[in-house]
Amino acid sequence: MSNMIQSFILDKVGVPKFRNYLNLTSLRHKLTAGNVANVLTPGYEAKSIDFQKEFQRSKDASGGLVGVTTNSRHIPLGMSKGGSPKIIVDKSVKTNGINSVNIDKEMTEMATNQISYTVAARMLKNKFSGLRQAITGQK
Repeated sequence: MSNMIQSFILDKVGVPKFRNYLNLTSLRHKLTAGNVANVLTPGYEAKSIDFQKEFQRSKDASGGLVGVTTNSRHIPLGMSKGGSPKIIVDKSVKTNGINSVNIDKEMTEMATNQISYTVAARMLKNKFSGLRQAITGQK
């Protein structure tokens, strides 16, 4: 029964796409927060993802995103054919004299990402509110 509900209702209104978008913005936030936390760590290499490319790949693959495994003994999460998002490591020159973290860029990225996450979460909330209204017939 739950598979029918998912395929007939949730998939039709785009819930899996919102889930993938929110998962990617969450991952991008974690990477950016890690970069900010390591701004004074000598030799640290900034990490990021190509958000647009990864979101397109998650839309093309069935089953959503996959968790990143760092050890062969870890249990893989998710069922995506595309695999986990590719994390880009910035191996460029030391922009701040210590490592490759540009704090201005990271803070801008964090603010932009927060806005993206908030908008997507509100849109998903509105989708569920619309479904509730359609099911109950109340406004």
